[in-house]
Amino acid sequence: MIYYLFISFVFLVILADIFFVTDAKIRAFFYTILFTIIVVFVGLRYQTGLDWSFYINLYKGSSSSLAIEPGYYLLSYVSSFFIGYWFYQGLITAFLLICLHRYFKEYTKNYLFCIGIFFLYQFIFVSEALRQIIALSIILIAYKKLYQKNIFQFCALSILAILFHVSAIIVFAIIPFSNHRNVNILKMLTVVGVILAVLNIYPIEYIIKLISMLPAGGYIEKIKWYSQDDYAGTVLTFSLTFKLIAVFLFDYRFNYIKSNEPIFINTKK
Repeated sequence: MIYYLFISFVFLVILADIFFVTDAKIRAFFYTILFTIIVVFVGLRYQTGLDWSFYINLYKGSSSSLAIEPGYYLLSYVSSFFIGYWFYQGLITAFLLICLHRYFKEYTKNYLFCIGIFFLYQFIFVSEALRQIIALSIILIAYKKLYQKNIFQFCALSILAILFHVSAIIVFAIIPFSNHRNVNILKMLTVVGVILAVLNIYPIEYIIKLISMLPAGGYIEKIKWYSQDDYAGTVLTFSLTFKLIAVFLFDYRFNYIKSNEPIFINTKK
């Protein structure tokens, strides 16, 4: 029942931000309430998700071959001397909220809508992940540096994010596509990838086999663990389909604005 109340509240905040709230101070007040509710409900969650026992045991000093990121190990180890696990978990959620707020507020006045949609769409992710949340928060800061053409700071922050979760390494693939002309290449690769998936052909399987031939190590073992058949599934999931539609609609909208209102778009190559 409490889950439905939480989802309903966030949904009401989203609607209010779009249709009713016009004053910046009122929007900030709603953000404070939303921040508090999410930190209490999500940040102080108990035994939620698949990894809750893993994170608690790791916080208490137990080792794990899958928790290989030194940044998270260090943060967890140091924090365990000063605060309890639940407060530590709440602080990580608060950090994510602050980074989301700073990121979205930079580009839209309806940042409550963006934060609310994020938590509704990624509810399972934020209700069980910790290392990924920290990495994502740092990447949000890194993105702003990339938009400011500060490649060095972007790379430095991205490397820091990798120290908390290795999956953050994928953001380096963004750099070649910061030039909009190269986005067409990405769209072509996406279409080819989807077609191959429909034909049940997954090039990643061959890549994983090549990686498995490398000397054993924490990162290699983690890749092999996540690539087991138990964790494999069709690529044409609702989540991926939703993201593909969102990306192509965004690109369509970008091209429309670029052709009709070029003065408002920075189209430097």
